[in-house]
Amino acid sequence: MPVLLELRKSAWKLAVWSRDISAAQRQLGSTLKTRSGESSSQEIRVGTSDLIDNFPLVGISSSGIFLKDPIFFENKLYEFEFTFDKSVVNPKVIHRLVSIQDSFREVPNGLRGMINFGNDVGWFKFVINYLQNGRIVQEPIAFLVFPTKLDMLNDLNEINFSIDQIYPLWRFSFAQKTDQELQKEKKSHEKFPLLWFSLFQSLRIELLHNVRIVLNTPHSRLKTSIRSVKLDRLKGKLNPKLETSVSNALHNAERQKKFNLEVKKLSLNTPENQFVLMVLRDCRHALVNFSQLAKRQNGTLENQRVSDSFFNELQNWIAALDNQISNSMFVDVGRFRGMERESLVLHQKPGYAGVYRVWLQLKEYLTVFGNHSAISVKSISELYEVWCFLEIREILLSLGFIEIENSTANLRSRGVEKELKDGLGAAFIFKRSDGLQVRLAHEPEFKKPESKLKSIYSWNAVQRPDIVLQVNFPDGEKIHWIFDAKYRVDTFSDKNNKDLVPEDAINQMHRYRDALIQLDRNEQGHSILSRPFIGAFVLFPGWYSEDEQNSSSLNPYAEAIETVGIGAFPALPGHKNGWLRMFLTTQLNVTAQHQQAPDLQLAQRSVRIPPTGLELKRMGDLILVATTGENRKQDYLQSFLDGNAKWYHTRNKTIEGGNISYAVMKDISHVVVLVPSSGNGVYAKHLYQVKSVSIKNRNEISSDQSGTDLPSDDGFYWLFELGSSLKLSSTLTLSAESHFRFGICSKSQLAEAKSWEDISSRYSFLQ
Repeated sequence: MPVLLELRKSAWKLAVWSRDISAAQRQLGSTLKTRSGESSSQEIRVGTSDLIDNFPLVGISSSGIFLKDPIFFENKLYEFEFTFDKSVVNPKVIHRLVSIQDSFREVPNGLRGMINFGNDVGWFKFVINYLQNGRIVQEPIAFLVFPTKLDMLNDLNEINFSIDQIYPLWRFSFAQKTDQELQKEKKSHEKFPLLWFSLFQSLRIELLHNVRIVLNTPHSRLKTSIRSVKLDRLKGKLNPKLETSVSNALHNAERQKKFNLEVKKLSLNTPENQFVLMVLRDCRHALVNFSQLAKRQNGTLENQRVSDSFFNELQNWIAALDNQISNSMFVDVGRFRGMERESLVLHQKPGYAGVYRVWLQLKEYLTVFGNHSAISVKSISELYEVWCFLEIREILLSLGFIEIENSTANLRSRGVEKELKDGLGAAFIFKRSDGLQVRLAHEPEFKKPESKLKSIYSWNAVQRPDIVLQVNFPDGEKIHWIFDAKYRVDTFSDKNNKDLVPEDAINQMHRYRDALIQLDRNEQGHSILSRPFIGAFVLFPGWYSEDEQNSSSLNPYAEAIETVGIGAFPALPGHKNGWLRMFLTTQLNVTAQHQQAPDLQLAQRSVRIPPTGLELKRMGDLILVATTGENRKQDYLQSFLDGNAKWYHTRNKTIEGGNISYAVMKDISHVVVLVPSSGNGVYAKHLYQVKSVSIKNRNEISSDQSGTDLPSDDGFYWLFELGSSLKLSSTLTLSAESHFRFGICSKSQLAEAKSWEDISSRYSFLQ
């Protein structure tokens, strides 16, 4: 492995190795070029006052060094080796995570450890602790771990903003490998221990410094008190009023009489000092509370996640506050009960003004963070997953759906973090003006079969897809899609160097769709199994231009999506994500907004793939209502009126002109054939069951089947073999058209039909 970095200081030397990182550097360069057009450098924060040498050649400042190109990336394994001077004793690495501390082991004259940052990006911070010449030395080191598939600045800010709007504070985590430095802003938050701790951490030194100033030069006030003093204890000059009282007492021989004497004395029990003491006590209480919550969340001693060093540091902070609270200055300082008016001391006097400024930020919970305030956030893969979920929500809202229920109330506190009830089983419910309802769920859990019917189960193992989109149609039918967010890109499997999804992610979509089964029962009590998911798609941070995403056919997964219903859509924050938006727009029939049943979705080629040897048909009654052709034999026409017709045919070119697919024609279960009436119209009396339907060349259809001996154009025709007939409750009479007319409807629609528009309601959105 090549040496990526060497730092040499007076007491130690650090060397960092990793396997070839050139691919990660190229991918990050490509990512930044397509997002912002800017490049990025590697900053390493370390004390440079005693820096002797470093590799490679870099820029140096008082707070650290800078490399031209990033060297630390997500999901890469790095080896760190510290070599110490002989005067150094008991060196160790201090980090809040036990796993990081345990990854380093002692070697001759040094420490060696291997770290994989996984999906944790941001600032990786640790401390080198050692004893040298009888003195404990602690040297902090920090460097930025870069994502390769997202822009650290712009993309992550977009993700954080989207998540914070719906799930405020959820993204903050108790302890991860890295930290995110919070942007400067001024925004109020609810009282949240983890965020308060991060804010206090950045303000702690400032608070302690200003309290020391207060202790060195405390503010005091001259207070007047009344003392009862005997005559013989009076000394010094007396005021005229008291002098008169003393003279009268002497004249009346009242030597034992006591006199009220005003005494003025400097006192530290001022509202300003009471305020400072209150701030110290409140901070101590909050730190103790945070420590207790963190310990409860940290797990058992054998499986603890956060290191003892972290909790020892908390105890040191608490001890520092205790030391200031117990200062003799506060012995006579009472409880703070507020102020009648503004105090110039708190606003202007050194020390007091600093304490007041810290208190204001903590009390008002203002996130006025600087570059040294950082907090752990959940891994970037978790953030990307939730962002994808919320991105689909935003697309649905933009397509005219109204949100009628959401899960934001499910956010609750768990220790020092926020979580959603039942894991992340969050859901949003939307409705459209035509009655179409959509349920968008995050990480729903599908278990083994139970007694509950009309539910989805997984027979062999629990399945937990990231995102499930359930569509409820006005006729009561449902369909489902799966979207699984994968923060992964396989950039080298395509010869055109386009961003693609790793193959195992696509394979997981096949697994989901195959594993999840709908369980129902029919009227006889027999189990009915069906596959409720008609498609499963990966969402991944691949980059394609907006021009490319204006055409669905340019999606490298377009053919697979159309053919088998499995594929992927690139999804990036701050982008239109055209292919995903186009898919949802098409599938939810936004242009028509009158789809009463999942006809479009269940007629698609990808849904109609049956097991070999079987044929799939649409459940329910689908009726073709059509007129006969011209110049038909009278006995042929009369057979339809009498209920004993055997055949009906129609030109395939006409059906294709109405955008009716092969699958829909195979779904037709009944036919109503309208024949000319004596007046200006067409009518029918019977509903015929379809025994079979096939597509034939015109010369394969006999005169008995067609009802005419006249020659006809060549071409393909649909031929229906008719079975038993059922007399309609009332004769269906419609207007005669100048051209061949047909429509597709259900039995209920047929019973209420008064015009061709009523007949054409089914699949009319395609025509």
